[in-house]
Amino acid sequence: MSATQPGFFPGAIERVPDHQDYFINRKRVEVSLSLTKVTIDEFSANLLSKLDKLYNKSVMIVLNTRYSSKKIYETIRQAMYEEKIKKRPLVYLSSYVIPLQRIKRIMKIYKYISKYSNPLIISTQCIEAGVDIDVDYIIRDFSPLDSIFQVCGRCNRNGEKEIGKVDIVHLISENRQSYSCQVYDEKLLESTSFSLNNAICICEDQFYDCGKQYFQNIREKLAYSMKIVNALAQYSCIYEENGNEIPVDIRKLLRGDEWQEQFIITIFDKLLPNDIKCALEIEDRWERKYELKRLSRRISENSINIRFKKWMSKTPNDFAKFKIGKFWIMYEQFYEKEGIGFTEDIYKPKENLKII
Repeated sequence: MSATQPGFFPGAIERVPDHQDYFINRKRVEVSLSLTKVTIDEFSANLLSKLDKLYNKSVMIVLNTRYSSKKIYETIRQAMYEEKIKKRPLVYLSSYVIPLQRIKRIMKIYKYISKYSNPLIISTQCIEAGVDIDVDYIIRDFSPLDSIFQVCGRCNRNGEKEIGKVDIVHLISENRQSYSCQVYDEKLLESTSFSLNNAICICEDQFYDCGKQYFQNIREKLAYSMKIVNALAQYSCIYEENGNEIPVDIRKLLRGDEWQEQFIITIFDKLLPNDIKCALEIEDRWERKYELKRLSRRISENSINIRFKKWMSKTPNDFAKFKIGKFWIMYEQFYEKEGIGFTEDIYKPKENLKII
């Protein structure tokens, strides 16, 4: 059983008898959709007054990009500091916060909710999978339907409250580009709009039918993808289109013109860089591998991955003191341990650029 049954395979046999009943009889959450596109500033102006009205509820705001999530977080934090809105526990989550801190912040969220402290959570999509929190109210930037359903699973999750509310908004950047288009495939977004059919409000007992229609529409858009899959199945990087041979750049297809670098944050583990250096200096290949494996948990807990693109003015050298093997050691000034984590807006939208 899953909240987002992947209907990719027509004719697949469902092993659970009368599985539709598990969806149809659910009435834990209600989704409201706004079709109006708004900028971050316009959204923020209305958000502050709304948050005061929701002061007695736990609220989570899920954004599509780290840039938009950081901007909303900073707006709310400043408003609390200036006492424009009532203070409450404020928690930020994204992949620019090291895993060690993310786990601690998630545990704080559990604690706040259990004590009815009504936390306000600002997050990217990292909240969607494997985080079993249960909040009263969610605001989510527009995304593919399966992502919407995933975040709905964090609202009134246990069904012990009145109907939970999930508001879907459509945020755009200063150059009028949707943040959802910067992250998700346009075909998935089109299929989402089609399956929702301009609905203003849908309840949980309608999720099954909407999801079924969503995946059916995706299957109909897969013709292009299947040409690539068939080419790869034949160990070829070329497929035919209208009699012409089209080359497939697999790396660009999966990642675009970008690469990823791993940065070590030393604020919570000052000895880690030296320990990595000592491990890499071990001459025996197997002893070196063993020592690096022994350090792998510490490395994972205290590192973030940053994607760079060719058009960016910043490079890894701008943020790192030095490099040890494949690991960049980040300057502490670029990491805010109590808030947003990595502070630089290297993905800040520019005119006529599609940012991922």
